[in-house]
Amino acid sequence: MALLPDIAEEVEVLRAIYGDEAIRIIEPRPKKDDEEGGEELLSLEVDLQPMAEDGTQLVWVTLFIQVPAGYPSQAVPKVEVKKSRGIGDVAIEAMMEAAKHSATAHGLQEVGCLAPVLSEIKDALGKAVSECSICMMDCDAGESVFVACGCVFHQACLDQWRGLKDKEKSDKADGATTSIKAERDSLIRQLAAAEECVEEAAREVSGAQTTSEEAIKWAMTLQKRASAAAGNEDDEEEVEGSEEGSDEGSDEGDDDDRNESKWGAPEVSIAEGWGKCKKKNYKPSTTKNRKRPRKYLNRIEEKLEEMKKDAKITDTDEVREAVRKWEKATFELKEAKAILEKTQDDEKKAQEKAVRLAADVEYLNGHLREERAKFTSLPLLCPVCQNDVDDTTEAGKLAADDGKAVEVTSPRSTWEAADADNVEATEGEIREAAERDRKLKVGAAQVAAVEDKLLFMMSKGAVGKLSPPSAAASRQAEVLCRDREEEGGSDGKGRGNKQPKSKVRKAQTQKTTDEELMETMSLLMEAYGENSVDAQDLLDAFSELMEVLSDKSPTDREMKEVLAEMIETLHEDQRQQARRQDASSKARKTISKASTSASARSEALKVP
Repeated sequence: MALLPDIAEEVEVLRAIYGDEAIRIIEPRPKKDDEEGGEELLSLEVDLQPMAEDGTQLVWVTLFIQVPAGYPSQAVPKVEVKKSRGIGDVAIEAMMEAAKHSATAHGLQEVGCLAPVLSEIKDALGKAVSECSICMMDCDAGESVFVACGCVFHQACLDQWRGLKDKEKSDKADGATTSIKAERDSLIRQLAAAEECVEEAAREVSGAQTTSEEAIKWAMTLQKRASAAAGNEDDEEEVEGSEEGSDEGSDEGDDDDRNESKWGAPEVSIAEGWGKCKKKNYKPSTTKNRKRPRKYLNRIEEKLEEMKKDAKITDTDEVREAVRKWEKATFELKEAKAILEKTQDDEKKAQEKAVRLAADVEYLNGHLREERAKFTSLPLLCPVCQNDVDDTTEAGKLAADDGKAVEVTSPRSTWEAADADNVEATEGEIREAAERDRKLKVGAAQVAAVEDKLLFMMSKGAVGKLSPPSAAASRQAEVLCRDREEEGGSDGKGRGNKQPKSKVRKAQTQKTTDEELMETMSLLMEAYGENSVDAQDLLDAFSELMEVLSDKSPTDREMKEVLAEMIETLHEDQRQQARRQDASSKARKTISKASTSASARSEALKVP
C-alpha cells in the first residue's frame, strides 16, 4: 500500500525505535455504517513492552492504531488495546489516558504525533505492576508463571484453579457414568463370586482326585487279597490230592511193609500165639489179621474227608468275604470317578463363567474410561480469556518461550467476548454430543429388544409358546432336560420319588413362560399401535397361539380371553379400514362421474 511521504517517514522512524517486527502495517478495516469518523489512511499494530533489568517481562501489550484521513493537521490517531498480558483494567485505563493526553498535546500539527503517543504509552506501561489474573495481586518474576494464552498467574493460584476445574470435570464425569459404574461394580462382584467358585471347585477336584487315587489303591489291594485267597484253596487241594495218591501207591505196593502196629491196631505176634490156646495144634488166622489195616485205613480216609470239607468251607467263606470287599471297593472307585468328573466339569464351567465376566468387566472399564474422557479431557480454560491454558501447539510453545501471547484477546475488547462465547459453545456442544450418544444407545437397545420380541413371536413364539431364551432360562431348561432323562431311565419307584421336585420346577418354568408370553403379546400390540407390524401378521400368529393353548389350565384360559379381545380389535380395525377404502373408492367414482358429466356439458355448450 502506497503511503504519503510524511506518514511513511514516520513509520520508518517508529521501526527504527521499536524494531521492524514490532511495527506492522495492516490493511484498513472496512468502515461500518454506524461507525463514526472519516476514511482510514493507515492501520498499525505495535508491540510494546517495558525495559527490565533482568530481561524478564511480565507485562506486554499490542496496540491497534488507526490513522484517519486528514492526519496529522486535521485528525489525531485512534489507539486501542488489542492484546495484553499481565496488566489489569486500571493499567490499561492509565495507558489510554496517557495516549489521549499525548495526542491532544502533540496532535493537529504539521508534524505527526505517533512517536510521542507511543512513548507516553510505553512510560505508562513501565509504571504498571503485573498482577495475577486470578487473585488480582501483584506478581513477581520468581513466583509468576506464563501460560500459553498469555496471561500471568501465581503458580499457587493456577494450581488451585486447575484443581478446582479438575474436580468439577470429575464430578460431571461421575454423574454421567453412574449407571456404567453400577453395572461394572455388579459384574465385579459377580466375578469375585465366580473366582471363589473356581477356587472351591479346584479344591473339590483336588479332594476328588485324592479320593479316587485312594480308592484305586484300596481296590487293587482287595483284588490281590481275593486272588490270594482263591489261590491258597487250590494249592491246599493239590497238596491233599498228592498225599492221597501216595497212600494209595503204598497200599498197592509191598504189603509186607505194613504192620498193624503202624495203624494203631493191637500188636499181634504170630509166634506168641503158639502154645497159648487150649486147643491142640491151634494156629491164629493170619488172613483175618491182614484185613484189619484196611479197616483202619478207611477210617483215616473218612477222617481226612471230613477235615477237607471243613477246610473247604472255611476257605470258601474267606474268599467270598474278600470278593465282597473287592466289589464294594470297585463300586466306591466308580463313584469317586463320577464325582471327580462332575467336579472337573463344574470347575470348567466356573472358569468359563469367570472368563466371560472378566471380559465384560474389561469392556465396561474401557467404556467407562471413554465416557469419562469426554469430560476429563476437556482443556483447562483460562479464567480471563477462556483460551486453552495448556496449549501444546508449536505457536503456543514459542509464545511461552518468548514471553508473549499468541492471538490472545483481552476480555475488555469486543472480539474477546466473541472468542469466549465460541469456547463455551464448544464445551456445550461436547456435552450435548455425549448426552445424544447416551440417548441413542439407550434407544437402540430398546428398539433391539422390541425387534427381538417381534421376530421371535412371528417365527417361533406362537407355535412353541416360548419367549426368547435368556441365560437363566437356558440353565433352567438344562435342569429340566436332566430331570426328564433321569425320570425316563429310572423305575417306577424312582419316578415316584422324583416326581414332586420335577412338578415344582415344571410349574415354575410354566409360570415364567406364561408371564413372558403375556409381555410379548403386549409388546406386539404396542408395535401394532405404532404401525411397526401388520395386522394380518398378528392375526396369523395369535390364531396359531389360540390353537396351541388348552382349556384345562386357568392361565391358558385367561390368555385365550386376552387373545380373543386382541383378535377382535384387529378384526374391527381391518373392517374399519375396509369401510374407509370403500368410502374412498365410492368418492373417487362419484368425482369421476361428475368430472365426466361436466366435460360432456362443456362439449355440448361448445357445439353451435
